Amino acid sequence: MNRSIVEKAQKYFTTGVSLITSSGPHGQNVMAAEWTMQISYEPMLIAIFIHEGNATFKNIKQTREFGINVSSEEQTMAVNIAGGYSRKEIDKLKIKDAFDTIPSKKCFHDCWVYYKCRM
Repeated sequence: MNRSIVEKAQKYFTTGVSLITSSGPHGQNVMAAEWTMQISYEPMLIAIFIHEGNATFKNIKQTREFGINVSSEEQTMAVNIAGGYSRKEIDKLKIKDAFDTIPSKKCFHDCWVYYKCRM
């Protein structure tokens, strides 16, 4: 296959972005994950891809719990913050007016849909 065709096609591939929430030994955290997808209806299975050095990965590995929040168009700023900074750099959830959370569910108010997950 012609390499230039593949490179051009990649520019037009669209995906959604989810906000992955976690809490554990590395504190409460949120990260943006473009690679989030439903892989089964029955049972409901969702796959997410997180680098193993990431604070969210370490929280999930320790607690086996996390939230998947399918972001809406109105959450562009939150997605940019969650995806642009590491938990090591800044406590993203404490940025004023960036995240409208639902504390009891550790999810975000304006998302299209959210899931509370256990492994």
